[in-house]
Amino acid sequence: MAQSGGGDPELQQRLQQWFRETLEIDEERRIARLDDESIIASKLPPGAAALVYEVVDKLPEILDADAVRKGYEARASEVPPEMPRVQVWFQAMTLLLRDRALYREIPSTERDLVQPGIDSVAGVLDAVLWTQPTVGDADYAPNDAERAAFLDATERIDGGRDIFTRVFGIFEGRHVLNVCPGAPFARTMLDQAWTACTGAEPPVGGVAS
Repeated sequence: MAQSGGGDPELQQRLQQWFRETLEIDEERRIARLDDESIIASKLPPGAAALVYEVVDKLPEILDADAVRKGYEARASEVPPEMPRVQVWFQAMTLLLRDRALYREIPSTERDLVQPGIDSVAGVLDAVLWTQPTVGDADYAPNDAERAAFLDATERIDGGRDIFTRVFGIFEGRHVLNVCPGAPFARTMLDQAWTACTGAEPPVGGVAS
């Protein structure tokens, strides 16, 4: 039976020690939910999942294709040519998020709720663009395998599977997971990240073409 987290301070303490000593993660993570088989460990405060959508509504630029493209191009013009394009996108989105949040006087506590979505998309795209294209690779175009990997990822999302969930490992017989609360808007972000990093429209359909 699933339970909300926070009811066992000793379990919370042991879990944090496991994160720190086994995974070398010092960032505090609370137990958001647990059952006999799994622990959902979150670095976000209670109620954050609902608040994420409110914050995104206040920051339309982070899901605006033109704003994302311009942000990527501006950042790409500033970095060394050997920097991977996915890293450039990640930096550009982080800067765009911070700039727009500052402009609209959104507190950092709310802004930081959106950052995990950017982190998650960067992780997925980095795996999809496995050739690691760089800013200086002017002749780069996604190959068939990368296009197929993108299609596989997006079809799994559209089919109801949350690929943004991270599995840390097993602790005291339970799988420890981290769920991205912004997975729905991260799907749009993934399409825009693909276009920014490849210069091509996202692949669609059952086969890569």
